Formats: sequence, C-alpha cells, structure tokens
Amino acid sequence: MMSAHHPDSVPACLKTALREAYRALAPYSNHALFEFGFNLQNLMSIARYVPKDGLVLDVGCYIGVVPIALKLLGYDVVGIDKYLFRSDVSSSFYFGQDEREKLEAVWRKYHIEILPKDILTDDLGGAYDAIVTHDVIEHQRLPKLFLHRISMHLKPGGILQLSTPNVVNLLNRLRILLGRAPMGNIEEWYSESENFTGHIREYTLAELVAMFEWSGFGILDARTVQAQSIRIRRWKHLPRAAARLVARTCFWSSSTVGDLNIVAARKPMV
Repeated sequence: MMSAHHPDSVPACLKTALREAYRALAPYSNHALFEFGFNLQNLMSIARYVPKDGLVLDVGCYIGVVPIALKLLGYDVVGIDKYLFRSDVSSSFYFGQDEREKLEAVWRKYHIEILPKDILTDDLGGAYDAIVTHDVIEHQRLPKLFLHRISMHLKPGGILQLSTPNVVNLLNRLRILLGRAPMGNIEEWYSESENFTGHIREYTLAELVAMFEWSGFGILDARTVQAQSIRIRRWKHLPRAAARLVARTCFWSSSTVGDLNIVAARKPMV
C-alpha cells in the first residue's frame, strides 16, 4: 500500500530511546545528529510493523544508533556493518582500535552485538524474524542481489523495513530546474571509480515498491516523508529550509516530494 506523506504523532518513548542512543554513543554519534529525523521515522515504521517477540537484524547499522534505540524499546537486535571495522574506507566510516574498543564497551553495556559482516557474501547464522536497513540500498551496485540476500535471511512471514533517500524530493526538483545535478558526488565517484562507496542510485517510492514486489515481498506500507528538520543557521540555508517546509506541509497530487522513502513489507509464508 503506497501512501502520501503525512504527519504522524511520534510516541514520546521513541524520541527518548533515540536520544539515549545518541547520548550513549557520543562523541562518535555527534556528526550523525542530522540523521535524527530519519532515524525517528524509521523507529516509527518499525514500531508499527515489527513485533518485539523475535530477533531483528539491522543491516548497515554503522555505530549502532538504531540498534541501541531498539534495544531500549524492548527489541532483541543484532547489527552488521561491513565498513565499520575496515581501515581502507573513508575516515567518516573508520575508527581506530582505541575508538572501536570504546564503541564495543557501549554495545556491551546495552547488550547488543555488531558484527563486521556483509549481507551479500557472509553467513549470518540463520534466519531472522525481521530485517531493517536504512540508507544502504542506494550504495548497492546490485540491488536485486541485495534484496534476494535479505529475503534468504528472513523467516517465512518475516518483516523487511527499509528506508532510503527520495531521489525526487522537492529540493532535488528545484536543483534540476536550476540546472544542477541532484546528486553531488561526481568528483568522488569519478576519482574513486570502482572503489566508490557513495550513492550509486537513489530511488523514487514507486521504484522501491516495484523492486520489492519483483523480489517476492508483499507491501505493508510505502510512504514518502519529510524527515530532516527545518533549520536556518545561515542565510544560504534559507532556500533549503523553505523547500523542506513546503515538502512537509503540501499534499498535492502524489505527495512524493519528501526526502525519505520508507517501505515495510512481508516475506511470503511459503
């Protein structure tokens, strides 16, 4: 079921859990505070569709903000991230031995496990009741294989909850009108070539739904939301803030102008 973006009331417990997760992982989580709105929307989606009586796998969980928040909300969760423990990636992903030990101490405190595994190639030790993955599919060169491997690691009837940037958000539409590219990674992509780890392809909501259905999933919910906050720190931020405000409040036509696509789906029982 595809739905237009609309404001939902946010349960206080979700905000509390997310703030605690950021606090627990500080200072390593400080540079990702801009993702607070994205993570909050994901927690709302997970709370709607993912039961608490099973094991959840977070694919591409980075330092564990969402896993810790889920743990605080009563979920049993395991995270994997193939970049977090590697030294051959950008500094924003890599942490030295001392930093990793401090992160691991936080994970132990909250009784979560984060493993250096790749959903595409590694044995993950069985099937999960639910898999969540946020801001990961846009980095995949082989999205069909990505969804196939997720399905392999889901139990029959299991839930997949996925989010990714919306390529046709209002700000990107305005950029195109001004003759600018909606994705600004051309120099990095050109320089790094086959080693590029940025956004390979962003999607519309309809494209995500189609790929889910082609992969055999039944759609429970599909929506576009405006997740990033509306803040003006400098005058040059005014156009961006205005676009976000309009995207948050407008309801014209298909209402697909938000910045985040979220899909929840179920793997068939057979």
